[in-house]
Amino acid sequence: MNYKNGELIRKTRQKRGMSQAKLGALIGSQSMVSRIENNQTDPSDQTVLMLCDALMITFEEYFYSIFDKKQSKLSALANQLEIIDHNNDGVMLDKLYVLTQSQSRSQPDSLLNRHLFLMTKATKYHLKKQLAPHAIQDELVDYFFDIENWQYYDILLFSRIVYMVPVNRLSPYIKDILNQYRQHELSTHSERTLKKVINNLLEASVVQNNYTFTQHLINQLKSMAILTDDLALQTWLLFWQGVILSDNTLIANAYQVTSILHQKSMLKRFNKFIP
Repeated sequence: MNYKNGELIRKTRQKRGMSQAKLGALIGSQSMVSRIENNQTDPSDQTVLMLCDALMITFEEYFYSIFDKKQSKLSALANQLEIIDHNNDGVMLDKLYVLTQSQSRSQPDSLLNRHLFLMTKATKYHLKKQLAPHAIQDELVDYFFDIENWQYYDILLFSRIVYMVPVNRLSPYIKDILNQYRQHELSTHSERTLKKVINNLLEASVVQNNYTFTQHLINQLKSMAILTDDLALQTWLLFWQGVILSDNTLIANAYQVTSILHQKSMLKRFNKFIP
C-alpha cells in the first residue's frame, strides 16, 4: 500500500474545489474515491489514468508525486513495470514509455534517465515476446561489458533487459553477478534484485526455447544459498524444470506449492506458459 496515493488525491481534489461525489461520478465510483483517499486500497492503473484526467494533472505529475525523485526512482519504476507486466497493461506502459523516452531525449547525458527508458522499453519487448534490434542489443552488451563491480542500479537494469537480448549473449554477465554474490560483494538490495534477474533470465530462456541455458542456470543455482533461503525461487525453478522437461508432475508440484503459499501473482504467471 502506497500511503501517498490517498493524500495526493484528496489534496488535489480539494484544490480543484471538487467533492468526493463529483470525482466519484467522473471515475465511476464515489466509494472507490473514499477508499483511495483513506488508504484502504491502491488505485488500479486504469483508475490512475481516470483520476489524472478528472483532476487535470498529468501522469508525470502523479507518478513523481507518489514516488521519490532520486535514488528510489529506479525501484519505483521497476515495481510499476512489474505490475504492468502482471496485468498485461499496454495502456499504462505506453504512458510510461512516452514519459521516460521524453526525459531521456531531453537529458541525453543522464545515465539514470537512460536506465529508466531502457527498463520501460524492455517491458514492451517482454509483453510482445520480441528481441530488440541488433543495434540496441549491442549497446546494452557493450554497457554491461564495461562493468567491473555490479551495483544495484546495474543489476536492476539487467533484470529488465534480459527480455531484449538472446540469453547466450548475457551468460558472461550473470556469471559475474553470481560470482560477486558468492564473494558477498552485493548489497542487500542487489541480492533481492538478483532473484528477479535469475527468474527473468529463466523465463527469457524458455521463451527463446534455449533450454540448454535454462538447465545450465538451474544447475548453477542448486547449491547456492540464494536458492536454499527462498521458497518462492525454489518453486519457480521447479516450475521451469517441469516446463523444459515437459514433466507434468513437476509442474503440478509447483502449482501445489504456489497454492499453499497463496501466491496468486505467481499462479497467474504460471498460467501464461501452461495452456
